[in-house]
Amino acid sequence: AALESGAIDIVWNLPYEAVEKLKSSRSARVDSVPTPTWDGVILNNKRAPFNDVRVRQALALTIDKAALVELALFGQGAPTHSPIPPSHPYFNKTIGFKAPDIAQAKKLLAEAGYPNGFDVPMQVPHEREQRVRLGVAVRDMAKAAGIRINIERVPFASYSANVTGKAQMFVDGYFARPTVDTAIYPFFHSEGSWNAKLWIYKDERVDQLLDEARRTNADEKRKELFEKYQLLMHETVPGIIAYSAAHVNGVRNEVVNFKSTPMQWLELKDVTVKR
Repeated sequence: AALESGAIDIVWNLPYEAVEKLKSSRSARVDSVPTPTWDGVILNNKRAPFNDVRVRQALALTIDKAALVELALFGQGAPTHSPIPPSHPYFNKTIGFKAPDIAQAKKLLAEAGYPNGFDVPMQVPHEREQRVRLGVAVRDMAKAAGIRINIERVPFASYSANVTGKAQMFVDGYFARPTVDTAIYPFFHSEGSWNAKLWIYKDERVDQLLDEARRTNADEKRKELFEKYQLLMHETVPGIIAYSAAHVNGVRNEVVNFKSTPMQWLELKDVTVKR
């Protein structure tokens, strides 16, 4: 309301639920940019039942990522396989996003020793409603295969102490990193600092790819390595990287040369205001 009345010129990080309303405004506009910022369902690869890759694959087969973008982000984002977003030149376009396959999910669960599915708690951060929406959507999708998720709201301030690196399954997310290496290596290499606090994932093939990517400066080679990495993410499912979220700002029409940034900085160097 303040933006449309002219009391303020910019709403930084506009709530996604306000985007559609602002699109019809005559006095202000939506300025949006794709980012590598992501939310996801973290699966502890060291704890049952997610220490079995078939269970993780089964969960992934219940998920409609395009629907998650609509339900959690009000459409302001895009499905992805990893922290590499579709807007990045290294994104692997060959993988695609298939419709849920509940029959195959049930088959994998039966092979893993869960013919009747299983019950599992999932923690969501109480004050992060976007991630709560994601958790609720995943819960509802997973039901069809017999994965019965019980959502527990936990204060975000206690996540580090009580949830991260300990829980079987929880929802979390991370802001964009400045390079592909810093977005991937700490999170998915077996010796990565964030990996130890999240999925506790280890795959020698992924380690080799990420180590080799650090040793080469050839862009085409790096693209090839990170495309292979995404294929392994799709195959081994350390967790569910749901989407890359857009960074959206609300801007008065009088504001000139303002551009939203993928790193979510508030860049005002070339901005002027016409009164």
